[in-house]
Amino acid sequence: MTQTGAGTPKKAGAQCPSLGPDPVAAAAQRRARTEAWRTDALTRQPGGRDRDDALQRNANAADGRVLHAMAPFSQRRSYATDPGDVADSGKPWHGCSGTLKAMRSDLPAGTPRLRIAVLDDYQGIAETVDWSTIPRPVTLLAIREHISSDAELAVRLADCEVVVAMRERTPIGAGLLARLPALKLLMTTGAFNAAIDVAAAHRLGVTVCGTDGTIAPTVELTWALIHALQRHLIVEDTALRAGRWQQTVGADLAGATLGLVGLGRIGRRVAAVGRAYGMRVIAWSPHLTPERAAAAQVELVSRRTLFETADVVSLHLVLSDSTRRLVGRMELAAMKPSAILINTSRGGLVDEDALIDALRTAGIRGAGLDVYDREPLPADHPLTALRNTVLTPHLGYVTENCMNIFYRDIVDGIAGYCLGEPRRLINP
Repeated sequence: MTQTGAGTPKKAGAQCPSLGPDPVAAAAQRRARTEAWRTDALTRQPGGRDRDDALQRNANAADGRVLHAMAPFSQRRSYATDPGDVADSGKPWHGCSGTLKAMRSDLPAGTPRLRIAVLDDYQGIAETVDWSTIPRPVTLLAIREHISSDAELAVRLADCEVVVAMRERTPIGAGLLARLPALKLLMTTGAFNAAIDVAAAHRLGVTVCGTDGTIAPTVELTWALIHALQRHLIVEDTALRAGRWQQTVGADLAGATLGLVGLGRIGRRVAAVGRAYGMRVIAWSPHLTPERAAAAQVELVSRRTLFETADVVSLHLVLSDSTRRLVGRMELAAMKPSAILINTSRGGLVDEDALIDALRTAGIRGAGLDVYDREPLPADHPLTALRNTVLTPHLGYVTENCMNIFYRDIVDGIAGYCLGEPRRLINP
């Protein structure tokens, strides 16, 4: 390991080749060009400059450089449509159905091109991001479908120096890493990623870096699932569209008991909302202390008491060997028939077969799930046939603000790698 800057560790070989004689001036030119194009685009769109305040400027805290400016994703267009960009003719890269774009750059002649792949880009966000502050010309491969085969991934990513993993959508283990000789930087959204073999990456000389994030979207989705089940929103929406009026009677939250399995950052925020509704809030986790529970104004109870007592059980634990299948047949059997189970953490916390049985036999009233043992969830999965579930496709973190943070730090992290100053390093 060598040192750079203010003690920041830099891995030998984990930096880009020479950037040319004056990379600072070139970067300034690129930023000016991008801003001019963006301003012109604003004046040509409905609302003109009134939309200026819809753009969020994300600055690198270290040097104040503007990384990119993001409008709401629904209103953005691909930077590859900038007239100065050179777009690929559509020819697949290694047979990939993802989009391959060569992004415009005013860097010195001969600056080597940086091939970046973004995995599981379901919403097509990567093409709307401004990558031009990266001090090398970028060729972007945005893969919008999920690829579960290591063999196929190895082919598609063979020429990529940088791979961006979107949360834990795709496992990246030692076997796959060994088949990617060009890979030098593995970026993940979030500060850690249980689906990446970080130790194997380090052994192979691959730098692993993360991003910041926000927990608010997961808290919000937790309550969306609770509301949908308590007030039968899916049933009533479907009935209304079929011409039927008022089919169900909702369950109250005020006066009910909210049971939190896990009282970390997300659990505490969920608890605060529950208290605002007038709920009794109880909690349990393997390492929860009375002091931490009291600080969150939550009542610490035993594991069995929580499942027996709660009207709403919500899971907020990290998945590990000790928490895998923590909610099994015994816990589900202990729950009230009128109770609901919410899981926005990880699918592996629950014995999925036991949950399906409990839902089929009305052992519990319903389940709101955002996470599953297998993702993406197959269309013919038994959960999709149950009417007492509300299912979402792992949307806990998929919001405008969270994606802005992710891509701000992805671009910043790749720029840091190119300058020999990796940022937000993840170590084994």
